Amino acid sequence: MLLTFEVIAEALRERISSGGLKPGDALPTQAVLMAEFGASSLSVQKAWPC
Repeated sequence: MLLTFEVIAEALRERISSGGLKPGDALPTQAVLMAEFGASSLSVQKAWPC
């Protein structure tokens, strides 16, 4: 079972690899990711460097 930050990181990687996020696009904000995944700010922050 993946931890919340791992789920978020994998979702971001998938968006990038599928073309949903292109070079130069802004990543979703912390608030957007918190709402989308029902995650804490710490989980979102941990996901970004992955």
